[in-house]
Amino acid sequence: MSIAVIDFYDSLVLYPAIHVKDSPSQGDHGRKAAVLNCSIFDQIDSMPHPVLLEDWNSYDNRKIREERDQSKFACSEHWEVEYLADKLKKYYPLKTRQAIMQSITHCCSKISAPHQRERFVECVIRRFVSEIVV
Repeated sequence: MSIAVIDFYDSLVLYPAIHVKDSPSQGDHGRKAAVLNCSIFDQIDSMPHPVLLEDWNSYDNRKIREERDQSKFACSEHWEVEYLADKLKKYYPLKTRQAIMQSITHCCSKISAPHQRERFVECVIRRFVSEIVV
């Protein structure tokens, strides 16, 4: 299977190449239909973003000291929001601080608390890709 690489500003996204074939439809025999094999999306979805593979020890240790679950992201904790924003800025250097914070705020309202860290970070990153926010 071939892979198409699309770069939305500084967000690198891999998509399966779309294969186009003839698809006759109601008198328009020249119309083309896109055929997409979604199995690669399953593989991409199962791969964690590199920000999640980074060292989160300082985050985890602080959460433990505060007797909180380190697997949960707390939008109400200013230091957690700043921590995530700093990590994301390393991977998305062309994104403004405001764009990063808008994406975090959006996901805070979209995902009900408590926010599973992995799911929350993926939400923020998907927001970067789905909406071109600079």
